[in-house]
Amino acid sequence: MPLKKVLLLGYCLLMAIAAVYVPWKIDYQTDRYSTELDRGYAFFWSPPIPAATIDYGKVLLEFVAITAIGGVLFVLLKSDNS
Repeated sequence: MPLKKVLLLGYCLLMAIAAVYVPWKIDYQTDRYSTELDRGYAFFWSPPIPAATIDYGKVLLEFVAITAIGGVLFVLLKSDNS
């Protein structure tokens, strides 16, 4: 199998994992301040606790990082004629 196809398959697999197994957070507020507490990773259909929400900023960062690394590797790989 050509190396670029393996890279593309790995890219798609990593993006699917990043879309399904997401980071969660809790927005905690008092009278004086508010903060976000990380609750770890879990499948998007099964939050770690009912009050948790998906941390979309981290999900977007994961997508950008996977795409950037995959794009650089794709460009750096020489054409495989076999």
